[in-house]
Amino acid sequence: MIELLEGIILSKGAPKEPVSFSLEKGKANFISLDETYKFNFLKLKNQALDKGTFKIDDVTIFPNESDENSLFFLQVNSLVKIGLCFVVPKDQKKEKVKQVQQELITLRDLPLTTKEEENAKIAAIFTKIKEFLPSYILIDKNDDGNKDNEFLDEQINQYAEAINIIVLEQKPEPKEEDIPTEEKETETPTSGEKEE
Repeated sequence: MIELLEGIILSKGAPKEPVSFSLEKGKANFISLDETYKFNFLKLKNQALDKGTFKIDDVTIFPNESDENSLFFLQVNSLVKIGLCFVVPKDQKKEKVKQVQQELITLRDLPLTTKEEENAKIAAIFTKIKEFLPSYILIDKNDDGNKDNEFLDEQINQYAEAINIIVLEQKPEPKEEDIPTEEKETETPTSGEKEE
């Protein structure tokens, strides 16, 4: 479980008052666009927390009361983009990073000439991720490769019980009447006598 209790998130878009939320394992957790700040906070990038308690799998990340555990984030940039967050004992961090990177490299040369092969690679990525045992993974449905990817959605549903998956919802497609159209200038024909 991921749990933030009465935390003040010091990042763009976050409310100024204390925020509390929890995300449970065993299902896909969807974050609405109105709460994008939660997703950005969990990316651990340029994140700052003032007050409150932040826990991952019962390990207190903030305030950091011990120096035993290490929190780190890796990004998979392939046909799909997936962020992986790990909480591991500090003396195991280097080995864990090395293991994850080496395992992902083995998928680099998989053929991608057909849609079936692309889907097979996405499935292989999820199989590896399950083996890595991340604390949670982040999927932004607005990223290139993730957007409108139905096979990715199938993988999210398939692995939601085994992996703590957090998904930022996709922005809706603009309605046709909302798309601005260019007004073309037209010349008004004028009548006149031809010169001979």
